[in-house]
Amino acid sequence: MKKILLSLSVTLIGAIAINAQSVSVNTDGSTADASSILDVKSTTKGMLVPRMTTAQRTAIITPANGLLVYDTDAKSFWYYNGSVWTNLEGNAGLTLPYSKIVVAPNVPVLELTNTGTNGSAIKGMSYTNHGILGITNSDNAHAGIRGDATGDGSAGVRGSSNNSTGVGVDAVNAAGGLALNVNGNLKIAGGNTNPTNGAILTSDATGNARWQGPVAFKARGLLNSGAGNIPPAQNVRIQFLSEPHDLGNDFDMANNYFVVPQKGLYHINARVDWTWGEFVYAQTFLVLERGGNRSVLTDAIFYDVDGEITSPRNLISTDFVLEPGDKIWIEVNQSNYFNDNMEVLRCSLNGHLIYRM
Repeated sequence: MKKILLSLSVTLIGAIAINAQSVSVNTDGSTADASSILDVKSTTKGMLVPRMTTAQRTAIITPANGLLVYDTDAKSFWYYNGSVWTNLEGNAGLTLPYSKIVVAPNVPVLELTNTGTNGSAIKGMSYTNHGILGITNSDNAHAGIRGDATGDGSAGVRGSSNNSTGVGVDAVNAAGGLALNVNGNLKIAGGNTNPTNGAILTSDATGNARWQGPVAFKARGLLNSGAGNIPPAQNVRIQFLSEPHDLGNDFDMANNYFVVPQKGLYHINARVDWTWGEFVYAQTFLVLERGGNRSVLTDAIFYDVDGEITSPRNLISTDFVLEPGDKIWIEVNQSNYFNDNMEVLRCSLNGHLIYRM
């Protein structure tokens, strides 16, 4: 037997040396491909490389660059790249950290698709830095991270935070350019933003934004109308009959005053029309209550000594900086030669917010 094996080995070695630089192993007698040192062909059998455990693989002394084995523990092929063993099986993951420069014009370097229900194509998590960091060095309006939404109700890019001081999406431009550029419809809702019809987006001193509803009201008409409704030498608060509009629900009809919802510059108008009379002194006060303290913001005076003015009227139209919780109403006072009661024919109080502060 030893003689036969030796004779066969010598024969094979002689064939390799004489016939070509390639060896062909097959069952059809075809020659080896000229580019291959070993050409193995079969439609019914495979080729086995050395199989070993992870411990055996890593115990190989001075493995050659490109050495290939099958790891029976990892159940995958491994090759030695000259410095470390590398897993050839894609599903087993990459050796991390992984970095590679690829030139691939007009196609993604990495494309992942997940057709499973509620599954993500990619997820990144970091305990001390960014979960996913995207960088672009292009000058052609490209994005470091871009998201496209093709389904109804879906979002191209979504950010969320479960921390009271966290930020769902943080946009920063330290070079003076735009941190956020929106081309299309914009919706801001949730939290304490308080969206409502006709609201205006405002911010506090630190830049926290929220929707502020419109502030505008008008009250008019005298509830207790009739002859002799205002006695002389007494301040009487006007009680209004109707409220044509109150966009922010800030006018209290039960108490006949406007409650300031937020700090800002307000424009206030007041009007009181009196009955005609001789030697009449009529005054209208715009009253402010702040922190329980009453004061007069401004007043309007009508004075007629001979009864020639047939339409006596007090008018107030001016601007004030008001604080949240301030209460605004109007009071009237009159005196006349005969010391009679006087009637208010018409009255109104209206105002609106000009500028939030």
